[in-house]
Amino acid sequence: MTIARKVEERIRKLQLIHQIVSDPELLSLLQEVLADADSKNGLALAPQEGEPEKSGPERAVESPKRGNLLRRVLDTANSMPGPFDVNAIEQRMVQSGFPFGAKSPKIAVGSALRKLERRNMIRILTRGSGSAPNIYRRLTE
Repeated sequence: MTIARKVEERIRKLQLIHQIVSDPELLSLLQEVLADADSKNGLALAPQEGEPEKSGPERAVESPKRGNLLRRVLDTANSMPGPFDVNAIEQRMVQSGFPFGAKSPKIAVGSALRKLERRNMIRILTRGSGSAPNIYRRLTE
């Protein structure tokens, strides 16, 4: 590849980045995807092509589709009879057999609760501090 071709390719990529950061919706989506990838606290994903498939207890029977964690946390929150915290949501999801792919399901649930609160789908009743978690309420109360 010639130097001119490399420069053209780099310019094209920079233009794509500029296009993404100029669009607030695309930028928000990119930030969510990068945060999910960085935290590695989401759902178990199917192995990539060429990657060996795991077996045994460490792999969920069925890998849920992307976005299922957020939907399930919202559904669980909406089913709670009163105020709730991350521990109550995590406990209810574990009891229902939700296949967490995260090392720490509590971190995954906490991240989902914060996203739902930012999207005005749930409300914080009491902001936690230290080891005390935030207390949330559903909007349909």
